[in-house]
This record gives sequence, structure tokens and C-alpha cells, in this order.
Amino acid sequence: MTDEQARLRAVDPTRSVILQAPAGSGKTTVLIERLLVLLAQADAPEEILAITFTRKAAAEMLARVSHALKLPTALAQAVRERSQARGWRLAENPNRLRIQTLDALNRALALQMPLAARGRGGLGVLAQPASAYRSAARRALLDAQSDAQLRPDAQLLFERMENDFGRCEKLIADMLEKRAHWLPYLVGDAAGQLATRVAESLSDVVGARLVHAQRLLPVSLLETGVRIGGEAARHLEARAAEVGLWCEFIVAEAAAAPTLRQWQALATLALTVAGSWRKRLDVRAGFPPEDAALKRRGSEWVADLAAHPGALELFNEILLLPEPALSADETGMLGVLARLLELAVAELELVFSELGRVDYPAIAAAARAALGTTQEPTDLALRLDSRIRHILVDEFQDTSLEQTRLLELLTAGWAPDDGRTLFLVGDPMQSIYGFREAEVGMFLGARSTGIGSVPLESLSLRRNFRSTPQIVDWNNQVFAACFPQVDDPRTSSVAYALSSAARAGAAPGAVHLHRHLPGDISGEARSIARTVGQLRAAQPQSSIAILVSARSHAAPIVAALEAQSIAVAGVNLVALAQLSIVRDLMALTQALDHLGDRSAWLAVLRAPWCGLRLREISALLGTQRHATVWERLADREAVATLDEAARARVRRLHTTLAPHLERAAQAAASGRETLARRVETAWLALGGPAACAQETDLAHARAFLDALAQWSE
Repeated sequence: MTDEQARLRAVDPTRSVILQAPAGSGKTTVLIERLLVLLAQADAPEEILAITFTRKAAAEMLARVSHALKLPTALAQAVRERSQARGWRLAENPNRLRIQTLDALNRALALQMPLAARGRGGLGVLAQPASAYRSAARRALLDAQSDAQLRPDAQLLFERMENDFGRCEKLIADMLEKRAHWLPYLVGDAAGQLATRVAESLSDVVGARLVHAQRLLPVSLLETGVRIGGEAARHLEARAAEVGLWCEFIVAEAAAAPTLRQWQALATLALTVAGSWRKRLDVRAGFPPEDAALKRRGSEWVADLAAHPGALELFNEILLLPEPALSADETGMLGVLARLLELAVAELELVFSELGRVDYPAIAAAARAALGTTQEPTDLALRLDSRIRHILVDEFQDTSLEQTRLLELLTAGWAPDDGRTLFLVGDPMQSIYGFREAEVGMFLGARSTGIGSVPLESLSLRRNFRSTPQIVDWNNQVFAACFPQVDDPRTSSVAYALSSAARAGAAPGAVHLHRHLPGDISGEARSIARTVGQLRAAQPQSSIAILVSARSHAAPIVAALEAQSIAVAGVNLVALAQLSIVRDLMALTQALDHLGDRSAWLAVLRAPWCGLRLREISALLGTQRHATVWERLADREAVATLDEAARARVRRLHTTLAPHLERAAQAAASGRETLARRVETAWLALGGPAACAQETDLAHARAFLDALAQWSE
């Protein structure tokens, strides 16, 4: 199917579609066009729900839709006429367009269920929930030790963790962070079936990996390995203690589908202990010197395996696979963990109640509870079922298990050909949000089986409108070799999809690689600056973009460019903590928070509002290392050792901060003044704004003080 045909089917308002659209293929254009097509025939704009991954993306989509509605196109005209006929007034009221993030949708649903927000301050979100997880885990362990029924469970867990309380706490805290994955299986009767479900899942996972292994490697290669292994095993029969897995080969010779142990025997035959291909086959592996033919065949077989793409990774994975069944001991331990985790979840609810805030999984769970189940929907779910007729999801490759479950609930009542549609678009090759529980396997699963009861037509785009043919071809060549050969939802493995350049005959381009030693950050930055200088000299009118994998990597590059007087434009290039104005404010914050923080007070003396040199600081402190810096500032004899200019700066610092510290101590004791307010007041009194070298420093200072205020709350 051509791209043009795929685009036409993707915007068809009668089809439910999942569209794979690589970077530069115009996926957002397709999504907006479909949204306009739906608006042109909708009874109300609220019937259409467009979901994005971030607030920035939602704002950009709303802006693009608003812009598209103003264009002189037939589709935009149809929407404008529909808006006028129905009284929508979209031009004056674009907020009627339901374009929002999944997190915002979860929150809106949860707030419609009164019990979900009880005692939680309106479902405010914790920016850093890790401390809440640790607190709940610690409480659960301490409560379990004092509970007669749970004490044996806690003791067994401590025993398995070598009586390391910290490890046990971290284990439970990490599980609480991922509770959306396992909590549904601990509710009600599901807890009693947990061991059975885990055993079945384990067997399915191992079985699927073995089937995948059989498909990946040629049958002739496996049969050859089994025959060679069988002969090697017979050489070892006289030394039973050394046979180990080799005996599996004798059984495998007559087996149609090798078992896990037989596969592991095959991997052990081919690999060293370090996980690399064997270069020598000796008598310890069943290859005696007198059987030269067997050694030659074995070496040739290993060489054939090594030449097969993916075989090394496959065999190393197989060696790590567990037995596809739970032992009695493992089943018992699973029950222990289930009971302790149930207690930890209850403790986490109490922690959230005390903090008046929750995490995103709690909001998602509250949203799902507000909708009920697919079999027993709530009144809210039924109302939404009648109101929402079309759902569009952008960047679907970055959705999580929780978010996919929400889509299943929202579409639970949909029936084939009832006029309601689901449109998912994304690129599994670009899934990057694993740290937020995004699972690219959700995209692969939806493509093959749909979402809940909604089947999806799978479409894909291939043409790249963004890059020149040289760049597209280079990406095809390099990344086709880096990605797996086939999709695998279980391991979230995604095969590379080739792109074709739409900009035929465009300006010539090229890809050049510049290599540097690992860790040579400054050398890399200088090289980038030198390359930018050369490009500007050759093409003065061209724009140059520099991409970094993390914001922290930008600082040395910015410094290297500025050293060559090359102007840099960017957003949030350098982290606040790396800016001199913020480092000074951090030192002032720590100094005001604790008079004994020597390092912070020394930094205050060095800051622009005081500006002492190192030799002056050394003279001021003298040899009395037991005294605080603040005490030395108040010591007239110590201050007298400085020259007149330094004495004036020290006196000004002390005079300015003394009354402030006294008032701050009183305010802090009464709780009337926050740390952020005390820091800002002191900074202003010291003349901090006047010491800023650039206007941007004031913005950075405000950003720090705002962040400090939020942290203080």
C-alpha cells in the first residue's frame, strides 16, 4: 500500500486505525486532518477526544488545529460551516476542542468520583514520590514485625535478604512504584490464584522464547548441534560428575522440540563461561584429542552459529531463563511477598493521606475505579460512553499498561459499525519513555489484537519529508543493522522500518562521524565548536542545530561555543545547578539554614555580594578551626587582620545578615516564614540583583527561588 493510500484510509472517519508513522512522515498532519474530518460531521466537538503525551504537545496540537481552521481549504471551510450551523463558535471558544494529556484525563475522571479524592487534597501530584514509597515500605516492614500473623513473613523475607533492612525496604519501595502491574492480581480472590497465574505466565514466557529461538535458527544447525553434543556427552559418560547438562543431548536426539534444559545444554556447548563463542573444544567439554573429526565438526558448527545474526544474544538469554515451573519454596515465598505488599499498599494510602498528595498511578487507579469494569461500568462510564464517539491518541508508542487499560474501559461499550472509532498513531522505533512505565509492547499488541473489543486496521507511512536522501539512506543502512529482525511484544523488541526520502532532488547532504575517547567531554565540546566554526565559514546563512542526549551534556558545548564568540540560542540548555547565580543562592540557602555549614558560609564570602579573595578568607578564619564562620565575622580582632576594603565588605555582610538571621529564627520557630522567603529577603538585602552580570541571571534566580518555594511546601 502506498503512503497516499494509507493516508486516505487513516483519515476515513468510519475506520478504527493504528498508524505507524516514523519521524518526518507527517503523522501530526494526518492526525489533525482526521480531527477536522470528524469535526465536519460531529454533533458537538466534545464527542471527539484527542489525547497527547505531554502538556506541551497538547498545546501545540490545539494551536495547529486552530491554525488549520483558518486556512482557505475545503475541509476547514466545512468545519467552519458546521461550527456556525451548530453554534459551536470554535473561533472564539477553541477550548471546546477536547485535546488533553492522558494524565489530565485521568485526573478529570478521578475527581468525578468523590471517594477518590477523600483526604488527598484534591489529588495533588507528588513531584518526587520515591520518598513516599520508602516511607510506606518502612512502615509495612515495622508493622509486619509487630504483627503475630505477619511476623513469620517478615522474618522469612529478612532471612532471604541476609537481614538487610535497607534491601528489604528498597525491594518493597520499588514494587510500590510499579504496583499498577501487579496490584490487580492481589485483589479479592485473585490473591489465592497468584501462584497459579505466575506459574502459567512463567511457562508461557519460557515457551514463547524457545519457540522464538527455534524460528530464529535453521533446523539443520540445531540438529547438527544436537548430534555433536550427543557424541560429546557419550565421551563424558564415564565421568558422571562432569556430564551435567550434556546428558540432555542424548535425550534431545529423539525429541521433536527441545526442552529448556536441552536448549541450555546446546548453549553451554557453544559458549564459554564468559558468554562468548568457544574458540577451543577440549576434553573437559567431551572432545578428546583422539577424536579429531568431532573437534573439527564442533568448531565448524560454532563458527556457523557465530555467523548467524542474533545467535549469541539468543544463547546467552536462554542460559538465563528460569525453569518454567515454581517450586514449593518459590510458591511459599510468593505468598509472603503478596501479603507484605498488600500491607505496603495500605500504608502507602495512609502516607498519601498525610501528605495530601498522590502519585500518577494512584490517579490512574482512581480514574479506572471511577469507570468501573468492562462487565460492570459505572454511571460515569455509561455517560462517557454516550458522549465520546471518537478517540485519537498521539505518540501511542509511549503509553503505559495503565493508560492502555483506560482506553479499554473508555471503549468497552463500543460495537462494530456503531459509528464510534479509535485512532492511534505513533512510531514504536521512537519509544523513549521507559522510565515512565511506557511499554512499546502495547503498540505491537494493539496492532495485532486491537484495544479491548475494538479491532484496528494497521497502516504505515514510509516517506520522510524532513531529511535529504543522503541522511535517510544512511539511517536505513545503520539502524536496520542495530534493530532486531522481527517485532516481539513480550520483550518490547521492534524491527526497523525502512523509510524513503520524499525530497528527491533536494540539496546535497552527507553524514560524517567524529569519534572521541569515552569521557573526553571537553575535547568533544572543543571539536563540536571547531566544526560549527568551519560550517559557518562555508555556509554563513545556514542554521546549525546541535542535539544532545541529556541537558547536562549541553553546558560544556555552550561554553566552548561562547569561547569562540559563537552565539547560541536554546531553551533550558544548562541546568540551574550549573549556573553561578544559582550556586551562590544555593550557598546562601544552606548557610541560612545552618550556621554550622562551613562550606556554604565560605561560598557566601566568595559570592559577588562580599567577594573576599582566598587569602583574605584564610586570614579571617585564622587558626581557630573550631569557630563557625559566622562567629569569625563577628570577631573584631579577626576582621581587623584584613585590609580596609575587605573589612568594609565583611562588616556590610555581617550588618546585613545579623538582624535578618535573628528575625528568621523567630519566624522559623513560629512557622510564619518559609525558607524560600527568608532566602529571597536576605538576597535582596545583600544587593544580589545588583550583582547579576546579565539580565538572564535575574530570571534564573527567580526560577531557583520558585523551585525552592515549591520544595519548601
